[in-house]
Formats: sequence, C-alpha cells, structure tokens
Amino acid sequence: MEELKKLEALSTAIKRNGSWNYVTFIPYEKGFFLDFERIKANKKYVNGWEIENGAVIFIKAESKEEALKIISKFLTIESKRKAVKWLESNPVKELGKETLRLKKYQIYRESSDGRLKLSYNRYYLKEIERKIHLVCHTRHYKGGRKRDLRELIKYVNQIVRAIRKESVFLWVVPGQKKGF
Repeated sequence: MEELKKLEALSTAIKRNGSWNYVTFIPYEKGFFLDFERIKANKKYVNGWEIENGAVIFIKAESKEEALKIISKFLTIESKRKAVKWLESNPVKELGKETLRLKKYQIYRESSDGRLKLSYNRYYLKEIERKIHLVCHTRHYKGGRKRDLRELIKYVNQIVRAIRKESVFLWVVPGQKKGF
C-alpha cells in the first residue's frame, strides 16, 4: 500500500511538471547518501520523489554535466569505486531523447505532445508473463503435494490485481498489458 502511495505521488508530479529536462535514479544502497530534505526544499532546479528502492530526481539544467553538478550538491557516495561505477552507468537521462528505466516503471517524454509519461517497463511485464507461464505450464509441487487449479488461479489473480492497482496511476502503452 505504501508503494502505491509513492507511485501516486510520482505520477501526479509527472502529470503536473512538464518542464523538467533531466532525470536520474538514486538507489537506497549502502554508500549512497542523499539529502532528500534539502531537495524537497529546493524545488526551483531540482525535485525528488521516493519510490520503492530509491529516489527519482528531476533536474532543470542546460546539459548533463550541469545536471550532475546540481545532483552532486545533494548526493554523497562514500567510495570512489562506487561513484565511478555509478557515473559510468550514464545515470542522468535527458528526457525527450532517453528513457529512465526502473525495475517496474519507465519515465520518458512523448515526442508528439512533449509531456512527461510514466508507464510500465516492458521487461518487467515480460518477467511477470514468464512467471505466470511457468506456474501454469509446469508441474509445481508445494510441500510434497501438487497444486490444484484453484491455487493456480488464485496466484495468477493476485499478480493481475496488483498490476491493475498500479496501472491506475500509469499511462500504459496499448499492447504492453496484452497478456492480461
């Protein structure tokens, strides 16, 4: 339920703010220290929203280098190796040219109307389809007994229910949820 509230906050922010031109994801990992309170106080050039395992930061800047300088005021990475690895992963995405792919979601700018969009990451949906296929098309044993049809339907319905709850806050591209 907490994840849905965070997703709702992020989706309403994306609907309202079309002027952000760079975005990055900061993971909540050991060694990454993000001053989230200062980001919340400084909404002119940077704004952030917490999601399930990190924070999405939107930046108004002229270039990626300037966006990284702005982020560096709020982010501390304790080891040089982690910092270099994070920088090599191209963490700052230019909205309109690149898409920020998170585990479940992706943030991008639609070229036709110029607005920011939030949708499912198609690789996440394909992973869910594979899980459902695996459960429905192989013999699964749970504690020494075979699962019956009722348990299989219950398992699949839980997954579909969770996706439907999340999709209320997303712009879902037609065909992404084809399997559901």
